[in-house]
Amino acid sequence: MLLHEVVGKLRQEVGEDVYADFYRPALQLLDRLVLADECAPFLTLPAYQLLP
Repeated sequence: MLLHEVVGKLRQEVGEDVYADFYRPALQLLDRLVLADECAPFLTLPAYQLLP
């Protein structure tokens, strides 16, 4: 519940466009890393896929 509340406040502060472009992908990446069955050998490798 805490994450949901923080994300809601963040969306209000930065606006929907900025949230969708930057914060949503970052939160999705965090979810994948945290909820994965195995820890990624280098946590930055999945993030590189998000870079333009």
